[in-house]
Amino acid sequence: IGIIIKGDSCAELKRFYIDTDYRGKGYGTRLFNKAIEFCRQHGMKKVEFETGKAFTQGHTFYINKGFKK
Repeated sequence: IGIIIKGDSCAELKRFYIDTDYRGKGYGTRLFNKAIEFCRQHGMKKVEFETGKAFTQGHTFYINKGFKK
């Protein structure tokens, strides 16, 4: 997972992929939580991401974490 600082208080999550063998085991949630914690510790008030339209699992994951389309 990559984190790009886009401004004084905005970050973007990039390249957040979990191998199919490891999905559904909590690894993605743990990585995501660490990334959000990092952003908060560095003063980020807003976190953005982009996913392709076909990446429905990613959409569901982010929506379950409280993000909006």
